[in-house]
Amino acid sequence: MIKPFRNYLLGLLVIVFLVSVCAYADVSGNAVKTTGHKDETFPHMMIAKKRLEEAQSQLQKAARDFGGHRAKAADAVKLALDEIRQAIQYDKDHPGK
Repeated sequence: MIKPFRNYLLGLLVIVFLVSVCAYADVSGNAVKTTGHKDETFPHMMIAKKRLEEAQSQLQKAARDFGGHRAKAADAVKLALDEIRQAIQYDKDHPGK
């Protein structure tokens, strides 16, 4: 029972790492530019959120389940999105922390 949970956590960490990398630079290696909107106070979190939403959309469009792994990846992306939303809300509720 511990091994599947450990594998799930490892997969989640890999996803979070990849999203972090994607949030910093695009495929061509250029720095990602933020929108510059006045309300955008956490650009890296917003970029990561956008990339995760894109990943979620692609996972939903996949024609096959890949032995349950697509669904597990979709769950991990949903969990990561929830964490980002909570982090942004926390920052708004606790400025300066």
